[in-house]
Amino acid sequence: MCSFIEPSFAQKPIELLFAIEDLNENAKSCDLKSSAIQSIGTLTLRNNGIKAIEKSSDHLMMGITVNVAITPDKSYCVANIQADMVDFENNPNLVKRGSFSTKGVAAMIQLCESSTLVTSIPSQFSKHVIDAVEQQIKLCLGQLQY
Repeated sequence: MCSFIEPSFAQKPIELLFAIEDLNENAKSCDLKSSAIQSIGTLTLRNNGIKAIEKSSDHLMMGITVNVAITPDKSYCVANIQADMVDFENNPNLVKRGSFSTKGVAAMIQLCESSTLVTSIPSQFSKHVIDAVEQQIKLCLGQLQY
């Protein structure tokens, strides 16, 4: 009989703040819920070895932006979906590039970005958006080494 002993030097999972940004009122008209986006985002990150967390003292964040519009006759829903991973540097002088630096107290560093446009009839919109969110997270992570 063989048993597996987990080594004590196992690597701690990568933790990443996951946030949904800019989900507007039109999402309701298109039957899109933030909980569905949160679920697929968390699952996609976990399947890629990353633990999604809601609060963090670290400044590293994976953000999902879903801007939804609906046609005037309410026959089609449209969403611009963007996944990006950003970090915030509290000392902008460390982020100087040539003669340029930020005037503010922090500088944002974008590590990856991927976006797409989704159009669908309202009854199928949520499924298309969920599929697109998963794909955009994967494409963003594919730009990184971790």
